[in-house]
Amino acid sequence: VCPGETCSSVSLGLDLGQATGSVAAHTCHLDAGTIRITALSAGRVAGSVSGSGYCLPGGGGESVPFQITAGIFDVELRQQ
Repeated sequence: VCPGETCSSVSLGLDLGQATGSVAAHTCHLDAGTIRITALSAGRVAGSVSGSGYCLPGGGGESVPFQITAGIFDVELRQQ
C-alpha cells in the first residue's frame, strides 16, 4: 500500500526487443529491499540494490521468486 501520492518502485524488463516484438521475456519486481543512489545526473543514475521479489514470464505462467544480494546498476534515465 502506498502511504502517499507517489511511491518508489523497481521493475525490470528482461530481453526486450526480441523477435517476438516488445514483449519482455520476464518482467521482474522488487518487493522488499534497499536501493541506494550513488550518482545522479540529467541522463544517468547509478547505485546498488539488494532485496527480493518475483519475475513473471512474458508468455504467461507462474511467478518465480528471486533474491539480489550485491547488485549494482548504472543506467540511462528516460522520462515516461
